[in-house]
Amino acid sequence: MAKESWVLVEDVGEVPADFAISELEIVSFLQKGEIFILSDEMRKRAKKLGGNLGQRHAEFLLNCQIPEAWRQYYLVFPGTVWRDRDGDLCVPYLSWYGGRWVLGFNWLGYVWGSGGRLLVARNAEILGFP
Repeated sequence: MAKESWVLVEDVGEVPADFAISELEIVSFLQKGEIFILSDEMRKRAKKLGGNLGQRHAEFLLNCQIPEAWRQYYLVFPGTVWRDRDGDLCVPYLSWYGGRWVLGFNWLGYVWGSGGRLLVARNAEILGFP
């Protein structure tokens, strides 16, 4: 995104060498009874749940066989935050579109609904998180 004159604001870092999609599961950031939440709350929950993956993780997954069952969701990677040319903060996400997974960026002023999921490692050490 730097080529688009975006500025990197926050990033969780590199993908560990032993990172494997088989170690991940999808979880909702919504709690029972919620229809949507605001971006700040989504990011807080991502950290709490261990789902604070970033853009490098998303790019890595584009080269993997992502489970077909995940196609019904967009996968959010709130560990990377970019500031776009208009000054808006954005985070990466993957979505199934046109028969393939695509990387997009969503404004942090957006509300996050039931179509979104976080990826969480069954073992947090695999991601290099404490």
